[in-house]
Amino acid sequence: MDRERRNTQNSLMSRILLGMFALAISVALPIQAHSRKEVVIRVGLLQQDYPPLFWIEEDKGIVKDILKAVSENSRFRFEFSYYPFNRLINKVVSNELDMETWTSPVWRTKYKQHTYFTNPISEHCEVTVFRKGEAIKASSPAVFIGKRIGVVQNFTFPIFEPFFDEGSIHRADASNEQGVLKMLAHKRTDLALMDQTVFEHLASNDPQDIFEIGSLFDCVPVSFMLNINQEQHGKEIDTVLQKLKRKGIIDKIINNYQ
Repeated sequence: MDRERRNTQNSLMSRILLGMFALAISVALPIQAHSRKEVVIRVGLLQQDYPPLFWIEEDKGIVKDILKAVSENSRFRFEFSYYPFNRLINKVVSNELDMETWTSPVWRTKYKQHTYFTNPISEHCEVTVFRKGEAIKASSPAVFIGKRIGVVQNFTFPIFEPFFDEGSIHRADASNEQGVLKMLAHKRTDLALMDQTVFEHLASNDPQDIFEIGSLFDCVPVSFMLNINQEQHGKEIDTVLQKLKRKGIIDKIINNYQ
């Protein structure tokens, strides 16, 4: 009799424990599924191809490849929209877009209160570019007083800005880096000032080989800028970015386009 009672009690206890285990799983699964729910991040890019950072009609470029790697290692999916330079930044600040890529807090100081920046993933340096055989090595922009320098319109060059503002160095704007190099090739400028990564990519695909680098200026950390309302998502994205950086994946992506 006692044995039957013990067996009944053991059977009842087993059913209770099994039921509790099943309940725990049923509660945990929706929570886990919710935590991994896909999150769409609205990314702003410029309205024209910006090699090697991105191509509009092609799913390639440093920026797109990095974001693809982030997607493969997180719950984030990135949707691209294309805007003029100033409008793109304003849309991120006003929360109409979530992210600007390949930027720097050094360039966006006036938007500091409205934005969140990931930790750096690379470095951006400006280089002076000359027609071959005319390069000048310089440690200060003062060397170029009286010169005409080709740059991309709307872009900021902190060390050079005081010289541009006072007119001691003449700034000649083009819509993109290809236009900057075209002005230099046709001797409408004395030199160019542009992103080193972009120049090296363009130069590697130019059979004429008519340009050479002078000096490096304005090296700044590169990161991604998100609207402040996306700070929590930005921190999650940053965690993934830093893992990719430590594994050498970001450097590998960049090197693929050099």
